[in-house]
Amino acid sequence: MTFGEGGGVRDKIPLLRITKGPEKEFVWCVVDKNDADEIFADMARAGHISEPGRGFMYSIPVSSGIVNVSSVAATSAHGANMEQVIAAIDEIKGDKDWRATTAEATKSKAFKTNPLVNLIGLYCIVPRDNYSDVYDAILEAGAPGVSTNFGVMNDADSGDAEQAQNEEWALVYTSLGSANVDKVRDSVAKKIDEIGLDRAAFYTLPIPRALTYLGG
Repeated sequence: MTFGEGGGVRDKIPLLRITKGPEKEFVWCVVDKNDADEIFADMARAGHISEPGRGFMYSIPVSSGIVNVSSVAATSAHGANMEQVIAAIDEIKGDKDWRATTAEATKSKAFKTNPLVNLIGLYCIVPRDNYSDVYDAILEAGAPGVSTNFGVMNDADSGDAEQAQNEEWALVYTSLGSANVDKVRDSVAKKIDEIGLDRAAFYTLPIPRALTYLGG
């Protein structure tokens, strides 16, 4: 869990724009692809994510990673740990569908809504002192919402390691249809040039599925 700020179309209304977006809690988790649909639906239900003002959730692919949990790292008197046993059954069965109890059980847990699909996450990293300009530029360019996380970033070329660790940075990001990514990025890049900021970075990630309140 991390903490940050978030906002959306309401931030474009001056009377409602008293401060930047309210503080948000961001919940991140990494799960097996076979379990992703069920966990995504459970999280959506728990957070009432399809109701007004409840936030935004999405999933992104993770191609590789390292984890240290008891089922992987713990020593055991047995010849194989649980992860190895599961992987062996996957190979025998030819897929991971056997992990689901029954098709009906999975169907009953499905979240009854239409998710947004094939979005692109646009991320911009800037010093924290400059995040407000980027935040505003994203909304002004037509993005439906924006979020910000804060932290520190170590730059290998910064020289003074201690100073680099104490400098706060902001990750400002939004989710867009592929047709709007270039427009929003170019608008933010223009704002960065206008304020004379020479330290910023962009990157994108595919967002195959997302949920939020869509009105109606």
